[in-house]
Amino acid sequence: MNPYYPGDQDAEGYSFWPLERLRTAVEEARDHKWNACLLFPGAAKHVLFADYLCWCWALAFDVAETSPAYGSVCVIGHAVPVQIAGSFAEFVELYIVGSDALYPAPPRPW
Repeated sequence: MNPYYPGDQDAEGYSFWPLERLRTAVEEARDHKWNACLLFPGAAKHVLFADYLCWCWALAFDVAETSPAYGSVCVIGHAVPVQIAGSFAEFVELYIVGSDALYPAPPRPW
C-alpha cells in the first residue's frame, strides 16, 4: 500500500503500515493525544500494524511473551482492546475471507 492517498487503503478501508511505521500503542499515543484508548494496561507490549478508515481504530498484536494472549491480534480504539484473532495467521485468514470478526462491536461500559 502507498503510505499516502491515493492507494493508502484497501477496498474495505484498511491501511496496512510499512515496517518503518510499526510501533507500540504507547508510541502511537504520543501522536494522538486525543486518543485515550491507546493508553491501556499492556499498551507498551502491543505493536500497531494497521488502521481502519483513517484511524477509526487500529490493529495490533500482543508481543508480551509472558501474556496469555501472546501473538493475538486485537482492535484498539474502544474503551478496552478487543481480541479478534488468536494469532497473526488467524487474522490474515479472517481478512482474506472478509470475516465479520474484523468489525467487533465496542464492549459495553457496564
